[in-house]
Amino acid sequence: MAASLAARRLGASVLLVERYGFLGGTATSGLYGSLCGFYTSGPEQVQVVKGIAWEMVELLSSQDALMGPVRSGPMVVLLYDPPTLRLVLDEMVLREGVELLLHSTVVGVKREGERVTSVRVCTKSGPLELEGKVFVDATGDADVSFLAGVPVEKAEVLQAGSMMFKVSGVRTEEVIPLLLSGEFRERVREAVASGEYDLPREDGNLIPLPREGNFVVGFSRVPLDGTDVRSLTEAELKGRKQVKECLRFLRERIPGFENAYLSELAFHVGVRETRRVRGRHVLTEEEVLSGARFPDPVARCAWPIERHLPHSRTTELRALEGDSWYEIPYRCCLPLGVENLLVGGRCLSTTSTAQASTRVLAPSMATGQACGAAAALCALQGLPAPDLPYEELRRELERGGALL
Repeated sequence: MAASLAARRLGASVLLVERYGFLGGTATSGLYGSLCGFYTSGPEQVQVVKGIAWEMVELLSSQDALMGPVRSGPMVVLLYDPPTLRLVLDEMVLREGVELLLHSTVVGVKREGERVTSVRVCTKSGPLELEGKVFVDATGDADVSFLAGVPVEKAEVLQAGSMMFKVSGVRTEEVIPLLLSGEFRERVREAVASGEYDLPREDGNLIPLPREGNFVVGFSRVPLDGTDVRSLTEAELKGRKQVKECLRFLRERIPGFENAYLSELAFHVGVRETRRVRGRHVLTEEEVLSGARFPDPVARCAWPIERHLPHSRTTELRALEGDSWYEIPYRCCLPLGVENLLVGGRCLSTTSTAQASTRVLAPSMATGQACGAAAALCALQGLPAPDLPYEELRRELERGGALL
């Protein structure tokens, strides 16, 4: 979404291809109740992402569908209402004249030398061949890049996924004190130790939504490879089974949940990590934790390295020092071996560990905005993406509200 808006605002003709019937990726289909990555972890909570992502936040706030910022350990998040976000994203793209193609999945790519010439999508109307001057891969799984034969990498041990769900009918006033005091986490650990509950996580999250009495629950942990259809199938079934057990625990062990009921399930298991492209720069764990600066930044990020390993009940968290942040360079958006394809979001050119920081929503939208702006400039001037003068891209990003 961010890529399409950025490109359209620079005068390019834009087609946004989406596999579901609505926009938003994991933020809507995955039922995540928190928008991550807008702030640093330190006491000042410095904002590091604005631009198109912040326009979205302001629209959510204007519709009473946003709360925060809220701190949870080293993480500072915004809480939002996922269904309202679907409406907000429709409004944002339609008023700018972005052409949409929903219910469409990329299944093939044609290229000539170092140029992608078209993508093939599967739709209910049959297959379509879509030509373009420049393409942005914001699939999360690097699907376009992989199909184009671009070098991609995938860790031997991928982060686990999660099946998120929403419960309603909760007495919020009884639950919030348990969260703030740490008693909730203690009750979870006691339940796991008792052997009465098969809970996959000891550090699961209860995320209060802007609507009173509603919580998004993040207790699921499902090993999976999001690029393998059999693994995905098994993960969906296992994730829903975990939802039943987590709901039983909440009703029986957490005051305020006695009469709670399951009101919504995520459309699919949430995937944290699959393929990453190999680009002109590979962002590393050391660069993340040291607050690295680069000559060609397109986004800031301050989210901790947050790894959900598949066979652990806890989450690995390593925060940046104080209110520091690092930069994501334009070269991480430029895959090797192709000149008119850019990559934004969680399949950027990073190591697996660095991706555990860059993958969340705010930096994903920031890199998406950068890719969209670069794509438009390249298409309108007939330039290969690696040859685009960085200062020209920076001017347009800053004009679009990006923090650099």
